[in-house]
Amino acid sequence: MTLPSPQTSEFPLFANGDLLQLVFEHCDMKDLINFAATSTTNAARIQWYLRHQLNVICTPFFPTTMHLTNILSACDAIVSGSMALCLVLPANACNWQTSDLDIYVPRNNQVQLYNLLHKHHYTIIRNGNYNVENYSPSTIFTVTTFGNNQKVIDVIVSTTALALSPIFQFHSTAIMNFFSADSLYCTYPSLTLHHRAMINTTSH
Repeated sequence: MTLPSPQTSEFPLFANGDLLQLVFEHCDMKDLINFAATSTTNAARIQWYLRHQLNVICTPFFPTTMHLTNILSACDAIVSGSMALCLVLPANACNWQTSDLDIYVPRNNQVQLYNLLHKHHYTIIRNGNYNVENYSPSTIFTVTTFGNNQKVIDVIVSTTALALSPIFQFHSTAIMNFFSADSLYCTYPSLTLHHRAMINTTSH
Protein backbone atom coordinates (compact mmCIF):
# COMPACT_ATOMS: atom_id res chain seq x y z
CA MET A 1 0.00 0.00 0.00
CA THR A 2 1.25 3.47 -0.85
CA LEU A 3 0.47 6.81 0.65
CA PRO A 4 -2.42 8.73 -0.98
CA SER A 5 -1.14 11.02 -3.70
CA PRO A 6 -1.35 14.78 -3.11
CA GLN A 7 -4.19 16.75 -4.63
CA THR A 8 -1.88 19.67 -5.42
CA SER A 9 1.84 20.26 -5.84
CA GLU A 10 1.73 23.08 -3.29
CA PHE A 11 3.65 20.99 -0.75
CA PRO A 12 6.41 18.98 -2.51
CA LEU A 13 7.18 17.09 0.71
CA PHE A 14 3.80 15.36 0.57
CA ALA A 15 4.62 13.88 -2.83
CA ASN A 16 7.38 11.72 -1.32
CA GLY A 17 5.75 8.90 0.63
CA ASP A 18 8.96 7.66 2.25
CA LEU A 19 9.93 11.13 3.42
CA LEU A 20 6.45 11.84 4.72
CA GLN A 21 6.47 8.59 6.68
CA LEU A 22 9.79 9.61 8.21
CA VAL A 23 8.20 12.88 9.33
CA PHE A 24 5.22 11.02 10.82
CA GLU A 25 7.59 8.84 12.84
CA HIS A 26 8.64 11.99 14.72
CA CYS A 27 5.02 12.88 15.54
CA ASP A 28 3.00 11.80 18.55
CA MET A 29 -0.69 10.99 18.40
CA LYS A 30 -1.75 14.59 19.00
CA ASP A 31 0.41 15.81 16.11
CA LEU A 32 -1.02 13.14 13.80
CA ILE A 33 -4.60 14.01 14.73
CA ASN A 34 -3.98 17.71 14.12
CA PHE A 35 -2.42 16.98 10.73
CA ALA A 36 -5.30 14.71 9.76
CA ALA A 37 -7.75 17.54 10.51
CA THR A 38 -6.25 19.77 7.82
CA SER A 39 -7.80 17.94 4.85
CA THR A 40 -9.42 14.69 3.78
CA THR A 41 -6.27 13.76 1.86
CA ASN A 42 -4.09 14.24 4.90
CA ALA A 43 -6.60 12.30 6.98
CA ALA A 44 -6.18 9.41 4.54
CA ARG A 45 -2.40 9.69 4.90
CA ILE A 46 -2.66 9.45 8.67
CA GLN A 47 -5.02 6.47 8.41
CA TRP A 48 -2.49 4.76 6.20
CA TYR A 49 0.34 5.53 8.61
CA LEU A 50 -1.58 4.29 11.65
CA ARG A 51 -2.47 1.06 9.83
CA HIS A 52 1.21 0.69 8.99
CA GLN A 53 2.21 1.17 12.65
CA LEU A 54 -0.42 -1.32 13.75
CA ASN A 55 0.94 -3.83 11.24
CA VAL A 56 4.42 -3.38 12.71
CA ILE A 57 3.01 -4.30 16.13
CA CYS A 58 0.70 -7.14 15.10
CA THR A 59 2.44 -9.09 12.36
CA PRO A 60 5.18 -10.54 14.59
CA PHE A 61 2.39 -12.31 16.51
CA PHE A 62 -0.25 -12.99 13.82
CA PRO A 63 -0.20 -13.39 10.02
CA THR A 64 -2.08 -10.11 9.56
CA THR A 65 -3.40 -7.27 11.69
CA MET A 66 -6.95 -8.41 10.94
CA HIS A 67 -6.34 -11.69 12.74
CA LEU A 68 -5.65 -9.83 15.98
CA THR A 69 -8.39 -7.22 15.57
CA ASN A 70 -10.93 -9.97 14.84
CA ILE A 71 -9.91 -11.71 18.06
CA LEU A 72 -10.21 -8.49 20.05
CA SER A 73 -13.63 -7.79 18.56
CA ALA A 74 -14.97 -11.30 19.15
CA CYS A 75 -13.81 -11.40 22.78
CA ASP A 76 -14.34 -7.74 23.82
CA ALA A 77 -10.62 -7.75 24.50
CA ILE A 78 -7.98 -5.03 24.36
CA VAL A 79 -4.20 -4.72 24.09
CA SER A 80 -2.29 -2.66 26.62
CA GLY A 81 1.27 -2.29 27.85
CA SER A 82 4.23 -1.15 25.78
CA MET A 83 2.53 -2.05 22.49
CA ALA A 84 -0.25 0.47 23.04
CA LEU A 85 2.26 3.08 24.17
CA CYS A 86 4.08 2.65 20.85
CA LEU A 87 0.98 3.91 19.04
CA VAL A 88 0.65 6.96 21.28
CA LEU A 89 4.25 8.20 21.27
CA PRO A 90 6.36 9.06 18.20
CA ALA A 91 7.65 5.88 16.58
CA ASN A 92 11.25 7.11 16.71
CA ALA A 93 10.95 7.52 20.51
CA CYS A 94 9.94 3.90 21.06
CA ASN A 95 13.37 2.30 21.06
CA TRP A 96 12.62 -0.46 23.55
CA GLN A 97 12.34 -4.14 22.67
CA THR A 98 8.77 -5.49 22.69
CA SER A 99 8.92 -9.25 23.02
CA ASP A 100 5.40 -9.98 24.24
CA LEU A 101 1.83 -8.89 23.67
CA ASP A 102 -0.53 -8.16 26.59
CA ILE A 103 -4.17 -9.00 25.88
CA TYR A 104 -6.84 -8.17 28.48
CA VAL A 105 -10.15 -9.99 28.36
CA PRO A 106 -13.30 -10.22 30.53
CA ARG A 107 -13.64 -13.46 32.47
CA ASN A 108 -16.78 -14.42 30.53
CA ASN A 109 -14.77 -14.45 27.28
CA GLN A 110 -11.70 -16.19 28.64
CA VAL A 111 -12.41 -19.60 27.09
CA GLN A 112 -13.25 -18.09 23.71
CA LEU A 113 -9.99 -16.16 23.63
CA TYR A 114 -7.98 -19.23 24.63
CA ASN A 115 -9.60 -21.23 21.83
CA LEU A 116 -8.81 -18.55 19.25
CA LEU A 117 -5.19 -18.41 20.34
CA HIS A 118 -4.97 -22.21 20.08
CA LYS A 119 -6.19 -21.93 16.48
CA HIS A 120 -3.20 -19.67 15.80
CA HIS A 121 -0.88 -22.34 17.23
CA TYR A 122 -0.35 -20.70 20.61
CA THR A 123 -0.20 -23.05 23.58
CA ILE A 124 -0.14 -22.37 27.31
CA ILE A 125 3.40 -22.21 28.67
CA ARG A 126 2.55 -20.76 32.07
CA ASN A 127 -0.84 -20.89 33.72
CA GLY A 128 -2.28 -19.23 36.81
CA ASN A 129 -1.65 -16.12 38.88
CA TYR A 130 1.94 -15.05 38.58
CA ASN A 131 3.81 -11.77 38.54
CA VAL A 132 0.75 -9.85 39.70
CA GLU A 133 2.55 -8.01 42.49
CA ASN A 134 2.73 -4.91 40.27
CA TYR A 135 -1.04 -4.67 40.16
CA SER A 136 -3.85 -4.54 42.64
CA PRO A 137 -5.26 -8.08 42.57
CA SER A 138 -8.87 -6.97 42.98
CA THR A 139 -9.78 -7.06 39.27
CA ILE A 140 -7.32 -9.65 37.95
CA PHE A 141 -8.68 -13.17 37.88
CA THR A 142 -5.67 -14.85 36.32
CA VAL A 143 -2.62 -14.27 34.12
CA THR A 144 -1.76 -16.93 31.54
CA THR A 145 1.18 -16.95 29.15
CA PHE A 146 0.87 -18.42 25.65
CA GLY A 147 3.75 -19.13 23.30
CA ASN A 148 4.35 -20.47 19.80
CA ASN A 149 8.13 -21.08 20.03
CA GLN A 150 8.74 -17.60 18.64
CA LYS A 151 6.52 -15.07 20.42
CA VAL A 152 4.80 -14.78 23.77
CA ILE A 153 1.31 -13.48 24.56
CA ASP A 154 0.23 -12.72 28.12
CA VAL A 155 -3.53 -12.96 28.68
CA ILE A 156 -4.80 -11.03 31.68
CA VAL A 157 -8.33 -12.04 32.62
CA SER A 158 -10.43 -9.44 34.40
CA THR A 159 -12.82 -10.38 37.18
CA THR A 160 -15.29 -7.80 35.86
CA ALA A 161 -17.31 -7.52 32.65
CA LEU A 162 -14.75 -5.01 31.33
CA ALA A 163 -11.36 -6.05 30.04
CA LEU A 164 -9.88 -2.67 30.87
CA SER A 165 -10.55 -2.74 34.63
CA PRO A 166 -7.00 -3.82 35.63
CA ILE A 167 -5.43 -1.12 33.47
CA PHE A 168 -6.48 1.65 35.84
CA GLN A 169 -4.64 -0.16 38.63
CA PHE A 170 -1.27 -0.08 36.88
CA HIS A 171 1.63 1.27 38.92
CA SER A 172 2.14 4.21 36.53
CA THR A 173 -0.02 6.40 34.29
CA ALA A 174 2.56 5.96 31.52
CA ILE A 175 1.14 2.55 30.64
CA MET A 176 -2.56 3.31 31.12
CA ASN A 177 -3.11 3.13 27.37
CA PHE A 178 -4.82 0.49 25.27
CA PHE A 179 -6.24 -0.25 21.85
CA SER A 180 -9.30 -2.26 20.93
CA ALA A 181 -10.35 -3.69 17.56
CA ASP A 182 -11.12 -0.20 16.24
CA SER A 183 -9.96 2.43 18.75
CA LEU A 184 -6.92 3.75 20.59
CA TYR A 185 -7.14 5.24 24.10
CA CYS A 186 -4.65 7.26 26.11
CA THR A 187 -5.90 7.84 29.66
CA TYR A 188 -3.46 10.65 30.54
CA PRO A 189 -2.54 12.25 27.20
CA SER A 190 -1.02 15.49 28.56
CA LEU A 191 1.38 13.61 30.79
CA THR A 192 2.12 10.77 28.40
CA LEU A 193 2.80 12.94 25.35
CA HIS A 194 5.23 15.01 27.42
CA HIS A 195 7.01 11.79 28.49
CA ARG A 196 5.90 12.24 32.08
CA ALA A 197 3.92 10.04 34.43
CA MET A 198 2.41 9.82 37.89
CA ILE A 199 2.87 6.87 40.21
CA ASN A 200 -0.33 5.14 41.23
CA THR A 201 0.10 4.79 45.00
CA THR A 202 -3.03 2.61 45.26
CA SER A 203 -1.65 -0.14 43.02
CA HIS A 204 -0.02 -2.06 45.87
